[in-house]
Amino acid sequence: MLDWYRADRTERIRGVLVLASMCVVTGAVLGASAIRFGHGLGYVALLLVACGGGTAIAGLRRELLEERWLALRTDGLVYARDGRTRRVRWRFVEDVRVDGARLVITLRSGRTIELRDRFAGTTRASLAEKIAHVQRRAALGLLR
Repeated sequence: MLDWYRADRTERIRGVLVLASMCVVTGAVLGASAIRFGHGLGYVALLLVACGGGTAIAGLRRELLEERWLALRTDGLVYARDGRTRRVRWRFVEDVRVDGARLVITLRSGRTIELRDRFAGTTRASLAEKIAHVQRRAALGLLR
């Protein structure tokens, strides 16, 4: 294993947590209002706080169960997404480039692999450079 990158899911996790926190805050405000305006609002507040916690747990669990990663190994490039893993040997990789919001890997057969994911700790441009560098080293027989 030369390098391993996990998909950056910051935006999706942020969305789940914002929704959950909005439910909890709304429930807390309604709970405080229930003291002044009646206890009927207290049940609604309790339901909102519970739904906020449930939303956070369910959303984060879904994100943890979904595997998305990219590995640069000595024998090739391995990409996992949606429960499927795809491996491409270095000898089949022709070119790597960034095209807008996509990382495009061109194979010697003319087919392309498009990776739309962002990967944590790197940019698409630096990842393309890293993949091209490892592919060149593999072509020269420097990876073992």
